[in-house]
Amino acid sequence: MEPHSSESRDKTSFIVSILTNETFLRIAIIPFITLIGTLLFKIINPELKSKDTIIVPKLIGLTEDSLDQIINEEKFNIQKHFKKSLNKPYRTVVNQTPKAQTKIQKEQAINAYISVQASTPGSTQVTVPNIEGQIWDSISVKKQLDSLKLLLGNTQKEISKEIEGTIIKTEPEAYSNVKKNSSIDIIIARKAIIPRTVDMTTDSAIIKIREEKLIPKVKWVNKIYTPSEKIVKSQIPKEGSSANPGEEVILNSLRRIPIDSALIAYFRFNEYFHDEINNSSIIESINTSIRGNALYLNSSEKYKAILTLPENKFNINDFTMSLNFMARGIQKPNKNIISGGIKKPWFSLGWNKKEHLTISLNNSDNHINKYLSTKIKKNKWYNIIITVSLEKSNKKTIEVIFNGERLPTWKLPEQFNFNFEKKEKNKLTFRNYSQKIFFKGCIDNLRIFNKSLDSIEIDSLYSQHLQRERQGDGAGKCP
Repeated sequence: MEPHSSESRDKTSFIVSILTNETFLRIAIIPFITLIGTLLFKIINPELKSKDTIIVPKLIGLTEDSLDQIINEEKFNIQKHFKKSLNKPYRTVVNQTPKAQTKIQKEQAINAYISVQASTPGSTQVTVPNIEGQIWDSISVKKQLDSLKLLLGNTQKEISKEIEGTIIKTEPEAYSNVKKNSSIDIIIARKAIIPRTVDMTTDSAIIKIREEKLIPKVKWVNKIYTPSEKIVKSQIPKEGSSANPGEEVILNSLRRIPIDSALIAYFRFNEYFHDEINNSSIIESINTSIRGNALYLNSSEKYKAILTLPENKFNINDFTMSLNFMARGIQKPNKNIISGGIKKPWFSLGWNKKEHLTISLNNSDNHINKYLSTKIKKNKWYNIIITVSLEKSNKKTIEVIFNGERLPTWKLPEQFNFNFEKKEKNKLTFRNYSQKIFFKGCIDNLRIFNKSLDSIEIDSLYSQHLQRERQGDGAGKCP
């Protein structure tokens, strides 16, 4: 019996060692317990649903419009079918598979059957066939209509996301009852066509693109040298190519920067010798004063008034000057209103002995222009806008707008250049020191722009002047 007893003890020891072995418990027992727990949880929670299953909703009784709303939510894979019926509400779901409250896989189709009209035997009416989704083929469609004693009417194309050439609808619509020999119009899908928008106004281009059911996207390019309206400079994609509805068309459009963005100095002369743009008083003045909201000059050799423009912004070959002036005396032979440069003026505005407005360049009689249609009278305010454009060698010009009237353009020779002392290039004064010509009167609202304004911008500038006049903020009162 001893050997048998020893064998039993060995088996018992083996079982105990297994049950107390940590590795065995981790590998075998713990997963087993987890499995049992999961099964018990599912038994206790029978309502637990798989993420991949759904409950079929009740569709019977819904109108087609209500059904379409559910379809658009994209929660269910609903397929529409049409069923001819005489006794059911028109365009209403009359049957469905699977039935409501059935649990199905999320991707499984739910079939909804919609009632449509059916013609009664012997009736003079027939039902329009459903040919939507077919590729347009006049022979095939005509054959289908002929079999129902219907006529092929007009065909027209409509922009659609469907494959080009697909029949997307009929008029009257499918399944409606019509009289025999009625004409059925066919609507065929087409792609959107990218229209030409270059050189159009941006607003017009947007309308044209939307007509093709495309989405316009405007990218602005700020330019000063543009027409007054916003103009399309280029487009992507190019004209003539086809696209699906909803695709973007990029419009690279130019728009005008407000003229005030080119304003580099503004002396209003309301209370101080002050440049409002640069927020500084950069004027040298002796025996001059602000009177009646204007700069008063007394035609004396003892007075001095010198403005300094921002050197890094002022371009002597491309600028615009605007100011108001009133002469208190018309002393002859010549008078100076404003000059560029001091000892050797490179630019001077004044009038001659016949009281005609004049502009002289480089302090020389060789470069002087007389505006014979003008006549300066004392005690009267004048507004003058001068644009200097010498950047292009083949188009060097000076434009003058005098009280809103555009005077003849002064065309300069291609070889012309300003002759100036570097330190005086950005200096403006109200007398010609070299020729001892002075001014008696008032200056107001002096503005300097760092570009030659174009005709539209000049009109805008003069309109601003008139508006200030109406608001009582125009020229001051000259003593």
